[in-house]
Amino acid sequence: MTNAHSTAKTAKTKTTSKTLRKISQRHYTVGYISVRHEPKAKEACTHYSKHPALHLKGNWLETVGFTSGQPVTIIAKKGKLIVKLAKQIA
Repeated sequence: MTNAHSTAKTAKTKTTSKTLRKISQRHYTVGYISVRHEPKAKEACTHYSKHPALHLKGNWLETVGFTSGQPVTIIAKKGKLIVKLAKQIA
C-alpha cells in the first residue's frame, strides 16, 4: 500500500515565458485494492483479485486547485498520469 505520508520536493522548470516556477512533486507507491468475487448463488466467496491502485490525498491537492467534490479527467499514457479538472457543462 502507499506510505502514510508522501514526501514533497520542489523542482524548477522553465515556462514558455522563460521564467522559473516551482512545481511541487509528490512521491507515492502504487498499491492495490482487493476485489471479492462471489458466485451468483449465495455461496462462499470464491476468490479475491488484486488490482493496482493509487490514492492521492492531502491538503496539497486544495493548494493546487483540486477541492472536494470537483470532477477530474485522467489522461493515461505509458508511465504517466495527467490529472486535470474536468470541464463542467453548464
